[in-house]
Amino acid sequence: MSTPPAPPLARPRTPGFARAALGSVALLAGVLALYVAMFHTLAGFTRALDHGRTLFRDFISFFYPMGTTVLTTRAPVLGYLYSPFFALVLHPLALLPLETAIVVWAVVEVLVTALLFALPVPSLFRAKHAVAWYLAYLAVFLTSFPVLHNFRWGQVSALITLLTLAAVYAYRAGRARQAGLLLAVAASVKLYPALLLLTFVARRERRPLLVVFVVVALLMGILPALVLGPEETVRFYVVVYRMVSGSVWIGHDTNSQYVGSVVARLTSIPATRAVGGWAGAVIVLADGWAVWRLARTASADDAVMWGAALVFLSLPFALETSWPHYFVYLPFVQLLVARTVAVLPGANLARVGVALSIGLASVFGFALFPGWEAYSRAGCLFFADAVLLVVTWAHLWPRIALRPSTA
Repeated sequence: MSTPPAPPLARPRTPGFARAALGSVALLAGVLALYVAMFHTLAGFTRALDHGRTLFRDFISFFYPMGTTVLTTRAPVLGYLYSPFFALVLHPLALLPLETAIVVWAVVEVLVTALLFALPVPSLFRAKHAVAWYLAYLAVFLTSFPVLHNFRWGQVSALITLLTLAAVYAYRAGRARQAGLLLAVAASVKLYPALLLLTFVARRERRPLLVVFVVVALLMGILPALVLGPEETVRFYVVVYRMVSGSVWIGHDTNSQYVGSVVARLTSIPATRAVGGWAGAVIVLADGWAVWRLARTASADDAVMWGAALVFLSLPFALETSWPHYFVYLPFVQLLVARTVAVLPGANLARVGVALSIGLASVFGFALFPGWEAYSRAGCLFFADAVLLVVTWAHLWPRIALRPSTA
C-alpha cells in the first residue's frame, strides 16, 4: 500500500500584513490631505514651520558652502557647528551644481527619515496587537513636528538619531563591533551620541568601546589631520567651539528648547536662565547615573535601549542648541514608553503623560498656536520631552534602585 503524499507546507504569513498595508496607504493619504489643508504649498510649509522662505536653508547656507571650501580655506564657514569629518563627507556633494546637490540632499533626507521610521517596525510585528501599534506609530511619526522641522531645514538630526538607534539594535542583536562602528560615526558628526558609551563602560563591553575609540580617533583626528593638516584640524575645532560658546544669540533664540532658555522666556526674568541651566545640569547628571545603574542592574537589551532613551531625553537639559529638529527621537521614545506602560496595571497617569508628550510634539499641538514663533516660545517640545522623561524615570526607578549584580 502506497504512502499518502504529505500535505503541502503552509506559507508563513506576516500577521495582519494586508491590514497594515491598507492602513498605511490610508494614513499617508490622510496626512498628506491634512498638510495640503494646513500649508497649501511647499512654500507655505516652509514659511509656516520657521523663519525664512528657503527650504533646506541649513544645507544651502552651511553644509554646501562648507563642502565647497573645506579643502581650500580649511576652516569652518560662519555658522557651521559640526566636525571637520562631516565637512569632508560633504565635499563630494559640493562638487555638484547647487540645484543638483539640493535634489540629492532631498533624496538623502527622505531615505534617512524612512529608515528612522522603519527601524523599530520589525519588533512591532512580533508583539500583540501588532497592526494597531504599527499604525499608531506611523500616525505619530508622520505628524511629528520635529520630523517635519528636520526636513524643512535639511538637517542631520534624523541621520544622527538613526545611526545611534541602529547601534542600539545592532548591540541587542549581538553585533557589538557593528554597534560601536555605528555609534562612532554618529558621534563623529556631533558628539552627544557618545554619551551612550556609559552603558558599555558600566557593562565592561570592551569590543564596542575599542571600536568607538579607534573609529572616532580615525574620523575626528587622523583623517582630518591627513587631509587638512594637523594645525588646521586643531584650528577648525577651536573655531567651532568659539562659535558655539561665544554666540550669545543661541540661548536667546526663540527656537531654543534648552531648559534655561525656556524658563527665562516663560518667566521674563533673565536671571532664571542660569537657574534653569543649573537645574538642567543636575538632571543630566541624574540621567547619566540612571544609565550607569541600568547597565549594572538590567539585562543588556534593556540597559542599552533605555540608556539610549535617557541620553536623548537629556538633550534639552544639556545643549543650548536644542533646536526643534533635535527632537526627532521623540516618536521612537514615545513608542517605547507607550508600549511599556500600556501593559502596566494602574499606569493611567503615565499613559496621560505619554499622550500629552505626543500631542505637544505633533502638528496638532503646533496648530493650536498662532504660528511657529508662539509654539517655540512656549517650549512645547521641551515640555514634550520633560513629561516623557518623568514617565520614563517613574517606570525605571525600581530597576535603577536595585543593587548592582555581582556577576
